[in-house]
Amino acid sequence: MTRPASPTLIFLQYMTITLVAMLLASKVVAQSLVAVAPVKQGNLPHTLILNGNIVSAEQVEIGNEIAGQVYKVQMEAGDSVQQGQPLLQLRDTEIRWQLQEAQAELSRDQAEVTLAKLAKQRVEKLIATNAATTEHHDQALARLEQAQAAVIAQQAQIGRIQDRLERHSVRAPFDGMITQRNVEKGSWMAIGETIATLVSQDNLRLELSIPQHLYSAINQNRESITVSLQVAGLDTTASFERIIPIANKNRNFTMWATINNLDGAFIPGMAAEATVRWPASAKGLYVPEDALVRRANGTIIVWKVVNHDNNEHTAVAVPVITQHSYLGDTLVDAPELAEGDNVVIQGNETLRPEQKLSIQSVE
Repeated sequence: MTRPASPTLIFLQYMTITLVAMLLASKVVAQSLVAVAPVKQGNLPHTLILNGNIVSAEQVEIGNEIAGQVYKVQMEAGDSVQQGQPLLQLRDTEIRWQLQEAQAELSRDQAEVTLAKLAKQRVEKLIATNAATTEHHDQALARLEQAQAAVIAQQAQIGRIQDRLERHSVRAPFDGMITQRNVEKGSWMAIGETIATLVSQDNLRLELSIPQHLYSAINQNRESITVSLQVAGLDTTASFERIIPIANKNRNFTMWATINNLDGAFIPGMAAEATVRWPASAKGLYVPEDALVRRANGTIIVWKVVNHDNNEHTAVAVPVITQHSYLGDTLVDAPELAEGDNVVIQGNETLRPEQKLSIQSVE
């Protein structure tokens, strides 16, 4: 008959198993599996990623030049219109009557010119036979000149009436889309009242808000700035246009870039994610973004690999100050780093100082 194990023996067996497990675990923890990459030196371009908006370079609130009652509305919000296309017609019955009267008066004045010419010709024939005096000739000439002056004056009057008549019709000043209509048939329009908003769809620009601390850098490098953007899942480019040297209430500066509109795929009001790049002013050290570890106190470190004579590797925390990033790399200010040093880019989240490393790969 087998005797049951004593409590002391059971306790010793438990402690033995626990110690073995702890030793095995310590060996696993002692060497952390990591991937590393070298610290590099060079001119890392500045990169700024911002959210912006597609806006039209041409946008106008169309108003009427004269007061009147709306007779016909010839547009609706969402309509694409061409330059010169009628958008609204004011009632013009009275002005057309005035035009007819003026044209009739012009016909009378032109008839008077014809009569004055005939009278002058008759006087000239009579003078040739000494049947009329030069005084008669002067009177005939004055009558002709007065009639001709009346014609010129009446033609000017007709021009003014036609101009007023033309202003009874409001036309599109350029090609674009009506984004808002503010008028109805039969309503009374005062002078200068807005009837619609017209936005150009051909001349588009990207509008970005640049932080105050980057204004000088962008303004100084405006000739070499490149802009790429993604709009509605489509990639395109834009050409730097200008940065307006007046800050808004948030201390930001508006930057414009002319968009390469892919066959009219973009329209005003669309949101865009833009990447703005400009050259670095000097060389510096840069590391992969994956090497950066942000601590709870807000500081940023990288884990630098220290090589030992026994082919072992350990990790040491190096504080860094980040400058700017470009295509996955970040320029850093770190006196304890040098070109060619390796830093941990994978497995760096749980490292401890002087922890042994098992390097899986070098990128």
